[in-house]
Amino acid sequence: MTDALLDTAAAAYIDPSAQLYGRVTLGEGSSVWCNAVMRSEAAYITIGAFTNVQDFVMVHTDPGGPVVVGTHCS
Repeated sequence: MTDALLDTAAAAYIDPSAQLYGRVTLGEGSSVWCNAVMRSEAAYITIGAFTNVQDFVMVHTDPGGPVVVGTHCS
């Protein structure tokens, strides 16, 4: 994980190989798995409680276009 302004709830898991950049918020019990990349230099990314971002997923934002994933999503 590098260069992230991270707001992480207790019990959120970030795999050591995941890369997070910019403004990322992870909800309670959420997880980011192997080799996932989250790039939020242009807007924020919010991942809801008990949601997982699985292996090799790429999430990125455009200016004025945040990404919000709800709770209990996979």
